[in-house]
Amino acid sequence: FVAWGKPHPEWLTEPAAIARIGLPRLTASAPPLRVPRAVAEQGLLSSPQLETVAYAVRRFRTKLPNGSRAGYYLGDGTGCGKGRMIAACFWHLWNEGSRRHLWLSASADLLE
Repeated sequence: FVAWGKPHPEWLTEPAAIARIGLPRLTASAPPLRVPRAVAEQGLLSSPQLETVAYAVRRFRTKLPNGSRAGYYLGDGTGCGKGRMIAACFWHLWNEGSRRHLWLSASADLLE
């Protein structure tokens, strides 16, 4: 996990097959995550959530052979905070100058 942020409030699990997959290291030379420091300090996003956002925004910097920007699949289960992570990705991208974002969900609960 990343060295900043607070522990996740609930247990997070992953299938053994997924746990064996090594992710590329997040290094200090990578461009910074552009969300307020208070997001980590106040525990608005946990350390595992911040790590996911860091991987996602790093992937967004990748250009595909056709010139379009790469995406990131967030397949976490219920209660992992996908909505918070998506919002943090949007926040980062907004601070990078990207002004167009689209969030689709099948959940009507997000409207409240």
